[in-house]
Amino acid sequence: MKTDQQLEQQLEQALQELPLEIQPSRDLWPELSARLAVTEQQTDQPLPEQPKRRYWPAIAAAVMLGLMWPLWQGINNNEDMLASASQSAEPQVSLSAMNSKNLSPVASTLLTEFEREKSRQLAQVTVVPSEFADFQRQLDIWHQATAQVAFALEFQPDDPKLLKQLTRLQQQQIQYISRLVRVGQMS
Repeated sequence: MKTDQQLEQQLEQALQELPLEIQPSRDLWPELSARLAVTEQQTDQPLPEQPKRRYWPAIAAAVMLGLMWPLWQGINNNEDMLASASQSAEPQVSLSAMNSKNLSPVASTLLTEFEREKSRQLAQVTVVPSEFADFQRQLDIWHQATAQVAFALEFQPDDPKLLKQLTRLQQQQIQYISRLVRVGQMS
């Protein structure tokens, strides 16, 4: 059996025996010149006229939207956000009550107690600091996530991973609202 070193030596020897240049078996120039002539003829022909594109209205609309977006976002002031937050707290309570008939007693209690605490903390929000300008969107995202976990708990009511995930979501939301209240009281 040959070793790696012997195989490498044989390979090196075979490479050295190869010719440095290989001559083609036939003359390739006539074929190349024919192809080049065809390409030159194709480029001499004028290109077909392309229809004029009318991108300007779309570009103008995009620029206007880009310029108006910050102004439109600034119209929603803190009082509107507070009003929508207090209004959205009530439907969430009814959602947890509606789902509680299919949930385990533990999950139902978690949802009910969470909604009470959330409503209590949201009632303490008096001023929304600029750092929390999108707090309603964040609460909506947490609400959707909580609703999805509650929906999964309807099918697997005693799943400890789902219960742990529900608890984590609720804790994150309560901590976020607590920070909102603290920062709002400082400003």
